[in-house]
Amino acid sequence: MSDGSQERERAREQERGQERKRELELERAADRDEEQDEEQEQGGEQEREHRHGPEHGPPPGRRPGRERGEGVVEARWLVLVYRAPVEPSTARVRVWRKVRELGGLYIQQAVSVFPARPEIERAVIRLAEEIREMGAEAFLFRTVTESRDATELVERFRAQSDQEYREILEQCRGLLEELAAETAKGKFTFAEIEENEGDLAYIDRWAEKAKARDFFKGALSDEVVRKVEECRARMEEFEREVFRRHSHEH
Repeated sequence: MSDGSQERERAREQERGQERKRELELERAADRDEEQDEEQEQGGEQEREHRHGPEHGPPPGRRPGRERGEGVVEARWLVLVYRAPVEPSTARVRVWRKVRELGGLYIQQAVSVFPARPEIERAVIRLAEEIREMGAEAFLFRTVTESRDATELVERFRAQSDQEYREILEQCRGLLEELAAETAKGKFTFAEIEENEGDLAYIDRWAEKAKARDFFKGALSDEVVRKVEECRARMEEFEREVFRRHSHEH
């Protein structure tokens, strides 16, 4: 490769690295805004509870799936039934995304189930209020299921979590393959560090969110933890090699 081609390639690498860095900064800013909103909402709830006492839900520590003897006999759930507005379509998508972010399980169209846990219930109540503010209908029910139905729901929750875990594992494999390919080509550049660090940060955030909504510990939960750690370790090795090579150049 000529000197001119090498120079153009380095310029493109730097440009890609800068673009990825800007995207990561925007994602982090969005995460900070979301965390601040949640903190403000939690603070408002705590103030209301201090003034009026808790208004909703079972006492802290109650979990869906009480055990008697050998197995689960009954479980407590929240069921959100809503009619999303026809227009705009963004409102329907927003509701669907929020249900999935909270870990809800759709059992029918516009009918989702959540474990009746205090921290989940507060968020679902807020979501029902948001739907009503859109001018649509929303109803929230508390219900109890017996053993067979509880077992079926738990298995469906686990299957939903495992599907998300499989997607995260695919992202991990992609990152590991990218690092292996760049290592094989000897492409140890700071631009590659920035790009792959962004990918790892995205995977890490996704895995944390998936774990938070994995209420019943999916079968792939531990594998995801191990694979993310493998990605982190491999990324550290790649970074050390980049710094080692560049330190020898100067």
